[in-house]
Amino acid sequence: MSDATESHLERAASIADRLQDEDQTWASARYMPEEHPWFGAMLTQLVLAVGDSDILYMTSSFRTSPKVGVDAYIFTANLLILMTGDGTSFNDIVAKVRVVGWNVVREIVIDGGNNVFAKNDRARTWPGRIRATATLDSGEVVKLPLGIPTAQHAGLLAEFLPALFARMQNG
Repeated sequence: MSDATESHLERAASIADRLQDEDQTWASARYMPEEHPWFGAMLTQLVLAVGDSDILYMTSSFRTSPKVGVDAYIFTANLLILMTGDGTSFNDIVAKVRVVGWNVVREIVIDGGNNVFAKNDRARTWPGRIRATATLDSGEVVKLPLGIPTAQHAGLLAEFLPALFARMQNG
């Protein structure tokens, strides 16, 4: 066994930055490791799953009900990485990462959005607060974004959807 390489540490920092950009709640887990020992282990799992691949889309959230936990979905060029962590509090979360190929995505449903013809809506915040729900072969539902959709989330999702649809078409 050896220490994490500089490359691993950089990838972990990059993933942590993206988590924190999406939801500032991640900052407490990142910058208070003694209170959130699970965070580093979760990053290790994500770094191993992502490898050297570019992250095309990533979404995450903290849950407070029905159970305390965290979730993140990461899409790379070929993989969907699903991280789920559960605990009795945010101090004792146990995270698990599952990796599947994009070929398990069977259906995408898009909802929300602004009126494409309304000049005020279109110029200011088009496409608006959109959300996509992917259904996997297993029947599992993957919500994009995981948290409350903001204009920033909608923009990132709108940029990512064409790649997801192209991948679905090409099987």
